[in-house]
Amino acid sequence: MEIARGERAMLAKLKDYLVFAAFLGAICGLAYWAAVSDQRAKVAPGSKEHEAYLREKIIDCALDNKSDLSDQGKLGLCQHVVREIDSLHPEARPHRRDARLDGVSQ
Repeated sequence: MEIARGERAMLAKLKDYLVFAAFLGAICGLAYWAAVSDQRAKVAPGSKEHEAYLREKIIDCALDNKSDLSDQGKLGLCQHVVREIDSLHPEARPHRRDARLDGVSQ
């Protein structure tokens, strides 16, 4: 059975669309994989890394604070503000450190 000229052209066009869809799907799949594979875990509340992060932010806040409060007052105020911001915006926490990368410049 022979395929007519119009059917042959239609099959060629269908094949082109399928190849294009497969190529586009592969590109989208690679882009998704690249975006998702780089996501590392954030530091967990209560961990040593999290406490060190909070301590650093509290000290930075207290040193930058130009108010007339005493040093203890500045520390108390900054501790409250930093912990409140951390609880409201957990996405701002730093990524966990990878022990394998210690000493390797990034």
